[in-house]
Amino acid sequence: MGPAPFSFDFRPAQNSRVASHVCGLLPIEDGNLTAYFGCEHQMDFVSLRQSMVCLTPRGISDFLRAFEEAGGALRAEWTVLEATESAPCNPPESACAKLVDDNLQVRQNANGQLCVMQRQLAHVQGIIAQEAAQLGGYA
Repeated sequence: MGPAPFSFDFRPAQNSRVASHVCGLLPIEDGNLTAYFGCEHQMDFVSLRQSMVCLTPRGISDFLRAFEEAGGALRAEWTVLEATESAPCNPPESACAKLVDDNLQVRQNANGQLCVMQRQLAHVQGIIAQEAAQLGGYA
């Protein structure tokens, strides 16, 4: 099977406000899906996935066939990776999630305390204003 033509819009990670449109070919070489842009530029298609905004296959049947072949070629590798993923990889993720939750809880508590203090300050200012009005009435 030959390379499948495609085009996509992408945003580079270093400048997410800029979007570019690229056309190229997607051949499968040695089990890897490689994106070719013109004659001079090529990239591993997987490395582009974070920047892609919109992907448009031009020869839809060839394109889908290429993805099915790539998926078939990589499925065994993905299965092995999932099976060999070690348990120690998960605790840092859960620890990070706990830190994020704790940070959010601290912020919420701080905001709550700030609101209580602002109400108390407004109450004290009201009392001071009443006392000042009463003292002004005695003069």
